[in-house]
Amino acid sequence: MDHGPDLELSLLEGMDEDLLRRLYEGNLRTRADLADRLATPESRQTLAHELGISPRRLHVLHYLNVLLPEERAELQLDLDRRFREHAETTDRELNSVRRLGMLTLAVLVGVTVVLSGLVFISNRRAARDQSAVQERRLKELEQTVASLAPLGRSRAEEQILGELNVLGPAPGWNPPRAWTQKTDEEMTRLLGKTPDATPARAVSLLLFRLTDLEQARWDSISPLGRAQAAAQLLTEFPPPTEVHNVWDAAAVVLRTRLRGRASGLAPADKVTPPFRAADTWGWTAGEFLTCEELLARVEALPLKPSSLAQWSETLMQIRQAADQGRDKRVGLPEQNARDYWLRRAELEYGVVAILLGRTDLFPYHSSAPRAFLAEREQFVTAAMDRAPVTARPGLAWLAVECEEALQLADWLSTRGTAATAGGKKNWIEALDAVEKERASGGLTPGPILNAALARAASASGEGGDPLTASRTRYEAGLRPLLMVTRAGALSRLVASHASP
Repeated sequence: MDHGPDLELSLLEGMDEDLLRRLYEGNLRTRADLADRLATPESRQTLAHELGISPRRLHVLHYLNVLLPEERAELQLDLDRRFREHAETTDRELNSVRRLGMLTLAVLVGVTVVLSGLVFISNRRAARDQSAVQERRLKELEQTVASLAPLGRSRAEEQILGELNVLGPAPGWNPPRAWTQKTDEEMTRLLGKTPDATPARAVSLLLFRLTDLEQARWDSISPLGRAQAAAQLLTEFPPPTEVHNVWDAAAVVLRTRLRGRASGLAPADKVTPPFRAADTWGWTAGEFLTCEELLARVEALPLKPSSLAQWSETLMQIRQAADQGRDKRVGLPEQNARDYWLRRAELEYGVVAILLGRTDLFPYHSSAPRAFLAEREQFVTAAMDRAPVTARPGLAWLAVECEEALQLADWLSTRGTAATAGGKKNWIEALDAVEKERASGGLTPGPILNAALARAASASGEGGDPLTASRTRYEAGLRPLLMVTRAGALSRLVASHASP
């Protein structure tokens, strides 16, 4: 919220009417102007002389309003350390005096003994007085650090919620995040170990585990291996049955994204998650989380003809949820997540039909599977062209998946349905088996796929060779359909290592 200069300065901690009046007379009307004049001890001394006040008042104003909470805490802790070191030095000096007194006692007799005793008593009294001063100062420092703890916790909570605010309504909406283990440990330290800090700490840990899973080296783990790791991770974080605060809402959002990364390998929750918790954030909607959950459920189905009926029914539910999510976010870039979720679900449905050797898509659609996929690719491209910049990356990578799906359909048409794709295998297990069969014959990106990759890399803010782009390798490690893309990226990586 913007405030006028009067309110902006008067709201500063440590500000009183007299000081506010003096600042106005000194032509200091904004917080930024005042912060510049308080930046250094020399500038504060000059300003204090101009205003006719004590420099200490400006020092307090600078300490309370300009320094960041962690800088204040650091100053206090540094002062604590120096007082402790001074106390230790004092103790060492006292021990030295005691030894000197004992040696003098052994050498001198008589009156010297009396004098040494007086000196010893005097030193002890001085030491006690000094120690009392140090202890009192130490307690004051401990109280200061304790008073700053709520500020550190508040800052940690804001940072965690800020990270959640850029997840996006669909995977690939925003660039990959970097919530590292070090970040999580820092948040844990700032949040403290009180019971009421546990929900925020759990969300920070879940953010780290999800980021670590997504950003594992794309050539070190297959999409199937990544999905299995996501499914295992879900067992460590039980779903919240109710949403009472923002941390419960965060847990719902993160677990649903993690279920999407599990690609159907995670068992369904016994209770339907409260997807309305997604409405806590303006960048998504509960209906988009419903799309993610519904897609994860059909991805878990065995690849059998009997499963197509449930796929068709679920696609209708996804269409309805995606439309409702768009209506909630109408006028915002996030409304384009409707096209992402609907087209991705239709894309996977078409691939399932092709893998099963179907020549039609009834009852969902009248087209043959390949013609259906070609039409969906056109829909995705059209949606990407009219979408705002922030909504294009997710749609651009979905267009690459469409092109890969068409190439998979052409490959299957020349050799028949892959035997390893059927049976009890689900979506990602079937694609993993097909990829191994295709890779044995060699996979090389052609001009059409290279053009789609270049468009997706550009939409993600990367130029140059798309097969060496970091975003390409990130997406290739997460999207099971990007078989040719993975092979091309790997060949580029091998070639770069082999070149001198």
